[in-house]
Parts: sequence; structure tokens; C-alpha cells
Amino acid sequence: MVVLGSDPLPALWRGVEPQGQPLDGAAHRVRQGDGEEPAAMVVCLPAGSRAPRRVVHPLSKVLTNHTTPELEYLQAEWAAHLPYRQATAMLKEVLPLDKCISFSGTRNRIHALGKQLDADIKRDIAKLPQAGADGQVRKSSHVISVSVDSAWLWHCGSGGGLGLRNVNIVAGRAMFKDGPPKLYAYVHKEVISAAARLDQFLSRNGVGTDERVTVISDDAGEFEKAVQGSQLARNQILDWFHIAMKFQAAQRSVFGSKMIDPMERQSVETEIIHAKWLVWHGKGSKAVERIKALNGRLLTREGYEFSTLWWNLNTVSCYLRNNAHTLVNYGARHRNGLPISSSIAESAVNQVISHRMAKKRQMRWSDEGAHCMAQVRVAVLNGEFSPHRILALEMAASHHGKCIGAAPPRRHRPPNKSDPATMPKTMDA
Repeated sequence: MVVLGSDPLPALWRGVEPQGQPLDGAAHRVRQGDGEEPAAMVVCLPAGSRAPRRVVHPLSKVLTNHTTPELEYLQAEWAAHLPYRQATAMLKEVLPLDKCISFSGTRNRIHALGKQLDADIKRDIAKLPQAGADGQVRKSSHVISVSVDSAWLWHCGSGGGLGLRNVNIVAGRAMFKDGPPKLYAYVHKEVISAAARLDQFLSRNGVGTDERVTVISDDAGEFEKAVQGSQLARNQILDWFHIAMKFQAAQRSVFGSKMIDPMERQSVETEIIHAKWLVWHGKGSKAVERIKALNGRLLTREGYEFSTLWWNLNTVSCYLRNNAHTLVNYGARHRNGLPISSSIAESAVNQVISHRMAKKRQMRWSDEGAHCMAQVRVAVLNGEFSPHRILALEMAASHHGKCIGAAPPRRHRPPNKSDPATMPKTMDA
């Protein structure tokens, strides 16, 4: 601490008024043990000086939130796994912080750290190098594949009826040959470019500019929303699980159709199974032709176009036709030990989103609140969250001149409860 004023040093240490004449123009050094370098310097101005005394805290330049990184880490770590109120109650049980923290403070801490993590990702995106040309790329030797999926959360501002709103959150998981999987997530409305987000995630995890990775998703719409435009995503593979489920629905509807004789059901089901195995071997166009031929044969029956079988066969046909460019030889990939399903993305959605933000919890979120929670939770699950990381994020935010951290508490003027600007805007749990 550096104290500027007219009081001599011993009086400052004791916290009492000095006895005797103050020193004129004296400078005292406060040492740490026997070290030669001073930890701080106390400057005493002449007694006749009218300059007011000022107290400067060097730690306030580092701890901008007036909180140690260790406490911030505990708040964020526990709130990433538990609701804000429950995490705060547990912190009060194990730490002497009964009147020092609240659930709203924990929520604000998550928001502040989430914004800092998001700003760190944006700085990485700005530094991304230009990817190599298509003729000079190779398959990534480090990343096996990336799976992307999305989920929907209740919005805190949605009401009943036509005013219903949702928060769309995207989650992905990368599988590596020589390491544990890594996660990433974001709210779609809170990012400028989803493709740049994916490139930053892959680049941070060791994918070079001359490498490409394979992305597995469940349909073309999901791919266009989360991956289209990425420089490091080589191609997309349609998830085999969703293909098999659509064929299974068509098979089940055969036995419930009144338009087909019991003796003919076996042949219809065999046609559907043959079309399924054509897709398995990478012959999607032949499978679509086979389904269309079966549909044309059954359309001669009266009332067939209103049956469940007609609906399911058309669903399979349209699904394969719209995603024809993403169909591959699933049998060959399976024999080579390569993933063919986005089940790893489904588990990423459960791990990042459902377990904390949706499943078995009646929670409502704002876009910003869900995005900040996703950033913190992903950092925690990836093992990239620590007090040192928090301190580095705060220093980086201060260096770039961004006031991202939580504001210091108002000690002199309590908030005006009647002021709309001070009322809470979200209901994040």
C-alpha cells in the first residue's frame, strides 16, 4: 500500500495520530522480510502541505473485482454444476462467508466470467491464420471427428400462448486419437459466426491450417447453422442413427397398415430393409429410387396416400434426397473403426446443457445468461478452468480496455428499488 500524506510511517502502522513533528519530505520503504526490493513506498509530504492524503492499493489494479481468484473459481466451479442458490448455500457451509456472498452475486460472477471467456475466444478468432487451399490440405492426424448438435431452453421472457420463446444453444464434441474429448458450446444468437467459432475450437486443440476434420450432424439444416463456412471442417457426414430411426418407423407402419394384405406385408418390409442396406453401403440414390418404386406400387390402393406408411416412406425419401451430399459408405467407416453416429454430440448436449440447464430443472434463461453459463461450464468440463486462468482473463480484459468484469459493490449508495434500471432483467437459475 502506498500512502501519500503528512503523517509519519509509524503512526500509519499503529492507526493512531503521530506524536511529535512530522518528517519533512521523507520517504519510507516497507520491505518484505530481508529483501532488498521494497514491496511498497510510503511518501510523507511536508507538514505545511495542503495536499490531501491519498491511499493507493496496488492489488486493486490486479484484483479489479475486489475478490481473490480462488473465491471466484469456487463460485464458478460450483455454480457450473449446481443452481445458483444451491451453490451459494454450499459455499456458506464450508467457508466463513455467510454475509459476503449471495446467489445473485454468484450469478453475476458467472455472467462476468462467461463474458471474459467469450472475449478471449473472440481475440483468438481475430488471430486465426488463413487456411490453406483445398489442393494443399490433408486429413487431420490429431482429431478423429467432430459432432455437433443443438438443444432448446425455455426463455425467461416467454409467456403463454403465442408469446412463447426459446433459447437455441449449440454444443459439440471433438474426439482425439491421443487424448480425452473436448467440448464447446454457445447460444446461436450470441455469436457473429458459428463457423469461426468452430475454427477457433479446432485451432486451439491442435488442428493446423493445412488440415481438415470431418463433422457429423443429424441433418443439413444443423450443418448449415453450425458448420457451414468453416475453413477447417472438410466435409459433413449424416448421422446414421437418425437414418436408421426413420427406416424403423417405416417398417413398423407396415404392420399397422390396413391397405396391405397380411401375406404382402413381408415383401413390403423386405423392400424397406433392402433400401436401408443400400444407404449403409453408400448407395443413397439407389435407395431413394427403390423407395419411390415401392410408393408408386402402393399408391394404386384406395386411401393409401392417407396412411401412416405413405407418410413415413415419403419422410425417408425426402430426408435422403435433401442430405444426399452427406451420405457416405457407413459400412466401410464402421469396419475401419471410424465414427458414423452423432451420439457423441448427443452426450455433449446432455453433459453441457441438460444436466445443468434443462433436464429435471424448471429453469428459464436469457440468451446472454445461457451463453455465459455455457462458456463457464465448457471450461470446467474441459479442465481449462483455474484461479490462474481467471487472473489471466481479468488482466487480458484490463489490457484491452474492456470493462467486462463484475462491477464493485456499491458501498455508499444503495440501489434504488424503484429505478427500472436496477431491476433484474433475467430469471436465470
